[in-house]
Formats: sequence, C-alpha cells, structure tokens
Amino acid sequence: YRGQRPPEDILRDIPRLNKLLASKGIKAPVIFTEWGYHTSDKGINEDTQAAYVVRSFLIASSVRMPFSIWYNWQELGDDSNDAQQKYGLIRDGSVDASDDDTKKPAFFALKQLNTLLAGYRYDKTLHNSNGMFCIRFKKGSDVAYAAWTTTKNSAPYQLALPKGQWRTKEIMGNANIIAVNDIHPATLQLQSMPLIVMPVSN
Repeated sequence: YRGQRPPEDILRDIPRLNKLLASKGIKAPVIFTEWGYHTSDKGINEDTQAAYVVRSFLIASSVRMPFSIWYNWQELGDDSNDAQQKYGLIRDGSVDASDDDTKKPAFFALKQLNTLLAGYRYDKTLHNSNGMFCIRFKKGSDVAYAAWTTTKNSAPYQLALPKGQWRTKEIMGNANIIAVNDIHPATLQLQSMPLIVMPVSN
C-alpha cells in the first residue's frame, strides 16, 4: 500500500526489490498481491481513487506484472472515519451488481479501461519523467497509448503519432478525433485520469 502517495511511487521500489531477489539467487516474478486506496475522511476522494485504480493497473503492466490484485471489490461498511471500510469499488450495502447508483467512480473507470484495452498487451514505456507518463500497448498490428500526468494541473504533451486520424478517449469523459499530419502533430492535454489514444480504424 502507498498510503496517499500515487501508484507511480511503486516504480522506485521495483528495481530495489528485483536487485534483492537477484542477490539471494531467487528467480521469481514480482506480483502485486494486494493494493488499493481508501476514500475515508482520512484518505483520498472518489475521483482520485478512480484515477489511481486505472494508473495502478497501467503501472503494473509497464513492469510486466503477471497479475495485480486490487483491494477491494466492495466496501466493508459505511463509516467514513474507518479507512478499512472504504477501499471498495462498490459502496457498502450494494447487493444488486446492476445498480449503477451503488458503484463508485473507480468501478466505472476500471471497467472502461478494460473495455478500451481488451486484448492489448504492454509494449513500451515512451515517457516517464517530470510527472508525465506515456505507455504503448499492442494487439497484433493495432496500437494504443495511455498517457497521463501526476501533476495537479493539466499539462500539454506531444505524442509522436503516424499521420492519420486518431481517437482520444477520456476514461471518464468524452471521445474526440484528432487529425495528425506534418503541420499538426498530436498535442494532448493530459490530466490525472489517463487518456487513451488509438487509431480511428480500431
């Protein structure tokens, strides 16, 4: 668990852990067996939790994690002062999985990420500096990008894309079409919630 620190914070620890395992002669993949963020009064707000759950799984992909387990599916109670009760993607008392009113923004964000990148696999980290991240995924000959910033304010980012029409999809928002050519490169306005970019043909 990272407390209230963003999920990218784990990237500092992975190399150290791999080095420790190697020094002990242990050949085993690193697995995130449990991590999450609570939305109690002492935690983060629900919109930040939504951004963090998406970024957590993107970060896990970028270090080629075999699998990652999010804690947890459903809140354990409704006491906003108790952090342990407020980790869930679904609110306490939710018994009908089809009832959207019981789901937190993090539920919809993770569902959208899985829908957009279904079948895609991590290919390469294109940018990881100054709070800007861009990861490329591939599915056969198809390509998709996930880009975001860890800064509090939105930030411009220029992504080198082949010429053509590209769709930019906000995880919790609108989809837009951008035309990329020699005169108009792809300049994205990044937010805390990752932006997914893929060809219009996909």
